[in-house]
Amino acid sequence: MSRATIPFEELHNWAKVYNINEALKYREVEGVLYNAGGLFNAKPDSKVSSFKAGPYSVVVDNAAKLNKEWSELKSADEYVYKFLFKNIPQAVLDASGICVEYRKQAALIGDFATELDNALSKVIGYEKVNKVFTELAATTGPNGIGTVKNLKLFIELMSASGLLHGSTLSMSRLSLQAPMVAIMRPDVPKFDDKDTGYVGLIALTIVGALDGYSVFSSTIPYEGVPAGVIQVLKKFEGKSAALKSEFFNKIIEDEKYFKDFGFIQTDHGPEGIDGKQYTIATYI
Repeated sequence: MSRATIPFEELHNWAKVYNINEALKYREVEGVLYNAGGLFNAKPDSKVSSFKAGPYSVVVDNAAKLNKEWSELKSADEYVYKFLFKNIPQAVLDASGICVEYRKQAALIGDFATELDNALSKVIGYEKVNKVFTELAATTGPNGIGTVKNLKLFIELMSASGLLHGSTLSMSRLSLQAPMVAIMRPDVPKFDDKDTGYVGLIALTIVGALDGYSVFSSTIPYEGVPAGVIQVLKKFEGKSAALKSEFFNKIIEDEKYFKDFGFIQTDHGPEGIDGKQYTIATYI
């Protein structure tokens, strides 16, 4: 499709900051998970046959249903407590200490989206951009995001999704953890060429931390952002960073806390500790 035929010209500048490597990542993940012999579409004699999850079409159908459910949410709080933890009451989550740091970060999003929307509303053309977004969302089909009617709600739901992405290990990388490797082919004591090829393919899917791509970052990879918008971003970047520092201090000061939660310190601690970060990840 030529540039002249691409609709919604107002969004072209926004799309320019999309990292071209993310498009390549789509294809690499497809190779790892969904192609013949992949983690979700294994052949009977495959190294990963224990993890066959059904045809590619089934995976796509399930993803479409989840996307539709996601698009009908009305806030970041609903994302957390009606989508992510739909069967677990908040009181149980609190009493059990489940995803405490993630939920602390997610609790910032409602006010963040409101204040950011207010700052953006003072920018000439924001009303038109909101209208264009609504039109674009309406074209995404029955399993799309047509029920996300404005950018404020989109900011909320995408921020909550981005925080979750930064708090979890990917399925492809999990498949190379020792317990997963041990049950893939327990009768084979050593890696062979097929194994090393699989490891190499998974390694290609890894995208490192990118400056300016954390959820509340005030470092934006394009120019001309109004001061009021940057002020909001800096405010909530500070709140997020304070929570990360608080969590990191617990880990380095409490041996038991480190043993229980140290493996996720880079997702909830100050960014850049070992190359991971809370990421808004443009491919979500």
